[in-house]
Amino acid sequence: MISPLLARRNAAQAAIDAFLGQPFAWGRADCVRLAATVLAHHGRPTDLNRAGKWQSALTARRALKRLGYAGLGAAVDGQGLPRIGHAFHLVGDLVGLPAPEGWDLSLGVAVGNGRVLAFNPFDNLGGILQPGPEDVLACWRVDP
Repeated sequence: MISPLLARRNAAQAAIDAFLGQPFAWGRADCVRLAATVLAHHGRPTDLNRAGKWQSALTARRALKRLGYAGLGAAVDGQGLPRIGHAFHLVGDLVGLPAPEGWDLSLGVAVGNGRVLAFNPFDNLGGILQPGPEDVLACWRVDP
């Protein structure tokens, strides 16, 4: 049996391996696919991958609406994950960050020491970011 902390590290590492340095691409390499990868690695079922295909912000919003979610925050809430305070997130937890294009937030995964794997809004590549506390809009506990 693997320890919960090691399982968390493995989930975060799987996300790093899959998305670090990858250019943002709607429906293939985006924050929803990042979150779904973490949840799958934790062995948690998710309906995020069943939203269909999307190739743009418009079709991504339509995919979320098909699942009954008004935004990404609601979609993560819909996975049954409890919200936690920023100061309490652990490696492998999901983190909500400011988002472009009128989204309520974008998603990343905590990788330790306050850092988050997310898509950088400046170069659109998956990278390790160090958001300030004012930039963390929500956190969700993802228990293995």
